Amino acid sequence: MDSRRRAGPPRGRKQGVRADGDPLCLFVQRIPTDNSVTAQDLARFFSKLGTVSKTVMKKVYGEDSLNGNATVVLVNPSRGFEELILEGYTEAMLLPCGPSTTSILVRQDRNANLGNVPRLKPNLEADEIELVRFAIGKLAQPDVFYEEWACSEEVKLVVDYTNRQCIQVCFAYQSTKYMLDYFFKNVRNSFKISREILGEKCVYHVVASLSLPPKVSYGTVDPCFYSIAGPKIVRAALPRISGRLLPLETMFSENQQQAQAALLRLPETGNFMDHHYTFKFLRADGVIGESEEHFLRILERLQTYGVVANVHRLVPCTFVERDAVPTPYDIEKAELP
Repeated sequence: MDSRRRAGPPRGRKQGVRADGDPLCLFVQRIPTDNSVTAQDLARFFSKLGTVSKTVMKKVYGEDSLNGNATVVLVNPSRGFEELILEGYTEAMLLPCGPSTTSILVRQDRNANLGNVPRLKPNLEADEIELVRFAIGKLAQPDVFYEEWACSEEVKLVVDYTNRQCIQVCFAYQSTKYMLDYFFKNVRNSFKISREILGEKCVYHVVASLSLPPKVSYGTVDPCFYSIAGPKIVRAALPRISGRLLPLETMFSENQQQAQAALLRLPETGNFMDHHYTFKFLRADGVIGESEEHFLRILERLQTYGVVANVHRLVPCTFVERDAVPTPYDIEKAELP
């Protein structure tokens, strides 16, 4: 396939931004309007550069017989072609047209509406990793985290990439095991990651800000239920609205004291939707160990889904434990800068 660079990126125009796994939309110009080129012909032509998901032609009739254009959606395009298009270049390509060829112009279509075009994501098995500490609170400033509640007992993250595309935070608190679930799409912006190296210890801090409260579940002992997988999992219906505790008799009957106690021990996950995950790894002689490699591999996979913006970008953050948080922390009573 013969192609040559026709023009560089327009001056002042922002370069294309596209997450890994998202389709690449192309705008094709100078297509003959005499029906000598069909959408199927374009699909075959561009299939050499990636998987063609959709081709939509639009003919603009006029004096110029080369006035047609089309949108072509490529999934998993070839790396070299993708980089060239995302830099903003317009490519002149020779498209077979009957017994001869015709020159077409190809550039990125920044205004394309992808609609229901599938975004191909890798089929990955779920990951599981232990934490040393889990806390909830609020980002008082972009780089200052005020903690409200923390737990260090049996804390782990379970990441489901394929089926539900969600993260589950598991922890034990006062003899009860809890699970908080939230979807990738409910992470505001992306994870904030910072790192401390203390001798042979490497500590990572990850902040996840959620747009919606996570689903809360807990394990309970039910005399009528047994499973080799463990205790029965019950979804929690929190007896609070806007931070106010509802009358308990509206939520529980007299024989539900166990459920009542389990729920009242929970932190206010609906009011404090910023999470702080702490990971600690040992670096013998400065060498990254297997556990830290597993953690970094999880971040790389989450980057594919946009949950992590850049694995290598570290954002310093100050974490203030609950006892050290200024009280009262009220925006109306805060001092003017």
